[in-house]
Order: sequence, then C-alpha cells, then structure tokens
Amino acid sequence: METPHSIIAIDIRSTSTRASLFDIVDGKYRFIAQGDAPTSAYSPINDIRYGVLQAVRELENITYRSFFDSNEEWIFPNKKGMMDVDGFAATISAGRMFKIALVGLSEEVSIASAQKLIRTIPCEITNILSLNDREKIDTQIRNLLQGEPDLILIAGGTDQGASHAVMKMVEIVRLANYLTPSERRPGVLYAGNQEIQNKVSTALKGVAKVEFLPNIHPRPNFELLEPARKEIVKQWIEHCIQNLEGAKELDSFIGNTLIPSCSGFGRVIRYLSHVVTYEKGILGVDIDAQAVTIAEAYEGELSLVVYPEFALSPTNKRILDDSLLSGIQTWMTIELSKSKISEYLANKCIYPGYIPIEKEEQAIEQAMVQHVLFKASRHASHHFSKGSRLNSRCFSPAFERILASGNIFKQGADHILSGLLLLNGLQPSGVCTLVLDQNQISSVLGSVGNLNPMMMIQILESDAFISLGTVISPVGEIKDGEPILKIKIFSEEGRKDEYEICKGDLTVIPLEYGRFVQMYLQPLHGFDVGMGSPGRGGKLTTSGGMLGLIVDARGRPLSLPIDGMKRVEQLETWRSRLINKEI
Repeated sequence: METPHSIIAIDIRSTSTRASLFDIVDGKYRFIAQGDAPTSAYSPINDIRYGVLQAVRELENITYRSFFDSNEEWIFPNKKGMMDVDGFAATISAGRMFKIALVGLSEEVSIASAQKLIRTIPCEITNILSLNDREKIDTQIRNLLQGEPDLILIAGGTDQGASHAVMKMVEIVRLANYLTPSERRPGVLYAGNQEIQNKVSTALKGVAKVEFLPNIHPRPNFELLEPARKEIVKQWIEHCIQNLEGAKELDSFIGNTLIPSCSGFGRVIRYLSHVVTYEKGILGVDIDAQAVTIAEAYEGELSLVVYPEFALSPTNKRILDDSLLSGIQTWMTIELSKSKISEYLANKCIYPGYIPIEKEEQAIEQAMVQHVLFKASRHASHHFSKGSRLNSRCFSPAFERILASGNIFKQGADHILSGLLLLNGLQPSGVCTLVLDQNQISSVLGSVGNLNPMMMIQILESDAFISLGTVISPVGEIKDGEPILKIKIFSEEGRKDEYEICKGDLTVIPLEYGRFVQMYLQPLHGFDVGMGSPGRGGKLTTSGGMLGLIVDARGRPLSLPIDGMKRVEQLETWRSRLINKEI
C-alpha cells in the first residue's frame, strides 16, 4: 500500500466532530484546515455519519476542495485532476460509556493492576469484587447484576500460583451471568493464572464468551499489562461499533483502523518523548467533555490514564460530589456558593457543548479546569516513570515539555488564561515549555502516524502548535520575598539582561516569540531548578513563547489562603502579574 500524502482525519468527540486536512505545502507536511460540526452520535440524530458529513462539508467550503462526488460518495483514492485526498484516519471518544466490572483476588495487587489497565480507555467501573469483600456471595451476585457491565475483567493468581481462590471468584461470575438474560450477558476477559485456563473455560461455558489474555501478574512483583491493554482497546472499539450507528461503516471505510481518541493522544506523547534532547519526559493533558486524559512518556515508555469522573458529562455520576464542588470553589475568582456551582454544572452536563458567556459561568469552568488538572495529574503521577523529581514537595517529575489540548485551549483562546490554568493546575517544576494544541489535532495525529509517520513528525514540529513559553519553576523552602534565583539572558546581539527572582513571584520576562537566547540560571539558598542537584545552576538555550519567558517562584505545592475573599484576591493578583508582564 502506498503512503498517503494528503489525509483527512476525523475526530468524533462527545460534543463536536472535527475533520482535519493534512497535505504537502512547499515540500513539507502541514495542517491545512479544519471543519467542525456538532456530534450527531446522540438523540435526535443517533448516527455519527451525519456529523462527519457536516464537518467534511465545512472543510470543503474552507479549502475550496471537493471530497465528495454528486452522490455524496467519497472521492477516494486520489484521482487525476480531482482536488481530493488519498488517505483517511479517525479517532473516537463519543458514545455510551463502556462499563466494566473488575474481579480479582486482592485489592492491593490484582485489582490495582486491573484498574491501571482499564484506566487507559474511557470507562465506568461498575463493580469491584475481591477476596477482601465481606459481603455474602448472594449480595456480590446481586451487585454484579445491578451494575450491568458490558465486560467483566478477571485477574489474580500468579502462573502456577493460587487456583482455588481464583475459581471461587470465577464461580460468582458464572452465577451472575447465568441469571442475566442471554442477550445482555457481558463478555469476560481472563488475565489471571494461566495454569487454570481450562478450568475457567469449562466453568463459564454456555454463560459467557471468554477471551484469554497473558497473566497481568505472571510472577510476584512483576506486572505485564501491554498485551491486555491492546485487547481492552479492541473491546472498547467493538463496543463503539455495536452501540454507535455509523461507527461500523466508518471503521470499515478507513480499513479497520479506528482507535480511541485517548490512544491517539498517547501515541503523540510517546513519540515526543523519543525526540527530546534532555533527560526529562513529556506530559500531555487533553480535556474533553467525555474524559480528562493524562499522558506521560519518558524515553518511549508511556503512561496513559483516562478520568471520566472529571468530565462534564451526563454519564458522570460524581460531578456533583461535595468534594469536587469544594475543589472547584478553591479556584474560583468570584465568590459563589456550592449550590450555584452545582446548578451550573448540572446544566452543563445536560448541554456539554454550551459555551459559557456570563462572567460567573466562565469563572466556574476555569476553576473546574484547574481543579481537575491538579487532581488528575496528581493521581496519574503514581503511574509516571521514575523521572527526576526535584524534591518531595513535587508530586510529579520535571518535564521537558507539557502539551495541552481541549476546547478551553483552542484557537482564539486567551493565552494568558491558558498559561495560568496550566501553571495552577499542573504546577510544573524545574524548566519546561508549555505548548498548546490550538487546533485540537493531537489525537488524530496519533492515528495519522500509522498511515504516514513522517506526516505526524513534521506537523508536530510545525506552527500548528504554539508555545506559550518556557517556564522556570525553582523549588525549595524559604519565606516569601527572599531572593531565590538569579537569571542572566544573553541575546544574539551581545546584550546581557539580569534579573533577580524572589520567593512568591510570578513574573514574565519579555521575549519575542520564536527568538532564541542563551540563559544562565543561578539558584540561591539551595533551590532546585532541575540542573542536577539543589543549588546547582547552568546554561541553557530557550526561545520566547506567546507569553515570553515565565518565572513561577510561588513554590510547590501552591499555597492558597483559607479565607474566601483573600483567596480570590490572591488568584486575581497572579492573573494580573501575567497580564502586566512586569518584573
């Protein structure tokens, strides 16, 4: 099969369907344009093809190209004399939430690994059954029936290890499936002790379709998730095809290469981790109405974690939890009661595509983004690689680059606001670069890379992505107002500028976009900027972003006043410092 050089990539999200065109311009692959339409996966249309059609039609209007013939059939492959494309890719995250029940031996080992496994796709955990449960078997069966999972994942027992205990849990699954009407019986993935596969097959014969996977814990203190992860993704896609009208036809049209949007995003983050020149990883965040995705990669090793519980979606049962409302309230720049916040979020769940207009609505959404970024990245950090953590106050490693995608960061968004949301939510340490996926193409580029790897590489290096700027975040402990960092900047013209940074500062040093400079950092009082050890300085080359060069010396973790009014004042002060760009 020839490598396509002009590709339309479709990304079907829960609120919008986007059609992006990638093609050759002046000998290099570039992002050309994008058509956008409301997603048609849900009522009243209930067919994703309509949204795809509208998005591509808009792309035709923007580019003056023809992608359909008079019968609304795709012009494919590229025909001589026709301005069309010769390749298609697609990712998807829309549709009914995939429901999974977890069955294992111990919550600390097999269940923990199973949760880590299924966190790589958007899904809802309906039940967790383990030997630790004190409930009676009939109660466990009833709970499993009430959860109505689409899939049951069974794990537990090392190879040649526990067998009787595993079969005890399999028996609960057998009874639950036996009591479920045949047309609604969930499938079973077995990823436990390989020595008893025949016994498991015999026990579940006639009541469940069973897929056998390599043991996710084949021996003590060893985890093997990748083979099972691929099968989980496959099951998720099959769920989409079965429950979304038009998904089967789309998948067939693109050669059965449909993948979850989060998987495409993860592929891009993994690739970027291969090309960084420093011994640091890459962090990616994708905020969608269906889920929040955190992807981290270090030297090609990817950690992908998906959080539907932080999404503004009707399927999110936790969206109005008091703990979530309290967390959002922490980042509010306007004093609002929990009931007011709850009322807005409830309406947003019903209409996830609604764009906030009022000042209070915008404040709620911005606070929500900061809270979920903080909570999700903090939780996901337990799965991150063993990269360099500057000290115990930093919950995640220092990163070379942070890539952010989502509606709130899309083209036309306030760059100062985007920068502040990322700084407050992720609280990076050391020296890193903030990059925005303003066109929301990261996920589909992961799928495009399967068809044409060079296209993905060149577009990731193009101006389709914008840099907000390099962020310097010294980490250490001292009272506010004390000097903690000296910065010397050497321009190409030979000019030298010097700055002294104090603890508590959040400042921007003016630096023209794309302009490269040499910089020397000298931490004071044992502060750490990621140069190898506390107090150690060094030289580095950096370039200006949309905000210039950002210095965040507020400390880690950020400390906010308990008093509501003082907290609002503090948040506004930080924002004004970025707006004024004064040092």
